[in-house]
Amino acid sequence: MFKKVWQSISLAIQDRTILSFYIGIPLGLGLFFALSQSGTEPLVGIEGHLVYWLVSTLLSWQFLAIGSKLVALFLKPLGAPFLAVLILGFAIGIALWIPASHFRDFLVGDFVQEGHVLKSTSRYLDIVVTISNWLLGVSLWVAANYFYLFVLGVSRFNYSADSSKVKRFRNWLLNTVNDEQTDFIMVDQLPRLQSRLPAPHQQRILALIAEDHYTRVVLGSKEELIYIRFKDAIGEMFGQDGFQTHRSYWISSDAASSYREQGHSASIKLSNGRVIPVSRSFRHAVKARFDTSGHAQFI
Repeated sequence: MFKKVWQSISLAIQDRTILSFYIGIPLGLGLFFALSQSGTEPLVGIEGHLVYWLVSTLLSWQFLAIGSKLVALFLKPLGAPFLAVLILGFAIGIALWIPASHFRDFLVGDFVQEGHVLKSTSRYLDIVVTISNWLLGVSLWVAANYFYLFVLGVSRFNYSADSSKVKRFRNWLLNTVNDEQTDFIMVDQLPRLQSRLPAPHQQRILALIAEDHYTRVVLGSKEELIYIRFKDAIGEMFGQDGFQTHRSYWISSDAASSYREQGHSASIKLSNGRVIPVSRSFRHAVKARFDTSGHAQFI
């Protein structure tokens, strides 16, 4: 049990995008609010403002993640949209954060000016301020998650972005660029997973294979074993169309050369000769892809 927990922590530390999301973003927000002394006028000294806001943003951000994860576990199987999960997760995260905020108030107690009182998170008297704070918070939370999912291609709370959504979102962000230039950027862009490989721009990724906490990346003439979870590796392939053939196998659409059924088993042969199994649960979807494609054939 301890080994699995440690492996998960090691994986999180190794993936800089996870660190940037859970540590970098709230740290940056905390520094900004502390330096602007936003809403913490009763505190004296920059130290008090830093303690207040860094503790607030770092801890509350984790509670928002916990809330969103809990919501996703129940609503994603029901087909709930990503935005709904984030908004409901934000509400639950704030509800969890309010009791924990007393710890922050205790830490900054010595920095409160004499004759002043630091407003408690659990007792807001100004409804307008409360609503504006919630709108700002949920906007930051949604924007950060949308950026990581649709721009960086990092899976968020079991949601992964497909290439069409990424393209639409990036085109919206790049609306100052003309359509021809935007299309050129999208076509030539390599999947983010490719940057994790040695000499990443030399060979196209043909398939991914899950191996415990690692993923085996199948290239044209070689294979690389990298330390990343299988579902996260698939999430980083948003720039290249593909599909799963098995709970532990994913292949690029243009890498499949033929489909074969023999008795109760089925498999796909890749362009480099490697054979990939097709499980029963994925067989119908795989056959449907081959029926509508012109580059692969049945055997």
